[in-house]
Amino acid sequence: MNLSAELFQDHLQTSFFIPVQPEEKLELTLNAIQIRPEDQSPYHQFSLFFLCSDELQLQQGSYLLQHSNLPDMQLFLVPVANSGQTYTYQASFTIEKSQLG
Repeated sequence: MNLSAELFQDHLQTSFFIPVQPEEKLELTLNAIQIRPEDQSPYHQFSLFFLCSDELQLQQGSYLLQHSNLPDMQLFLVPVANSGQTYTYQASFTIEKSQLG
């Protein structure tokens, strides 16, 4: 599976899940995709932003994310905002264009 902004485009405003205990999953919603202008860069750079209720704050780190229409994937999430009701997490990518196929 090649990770790209386009891969996630059809999954905006859908739920992703992180298993936190054997019978419990934390739900995150893919809220936004930010694509950096590519100009002459040999890299495709983008960020995914996920919203999650404030029931449990994740620490910065790698997490297994599951989605009903995508393969399971390990993403590095960084907490970037707390509104008091939701946390926002960011996953950033820098991928060589030659690897995109």
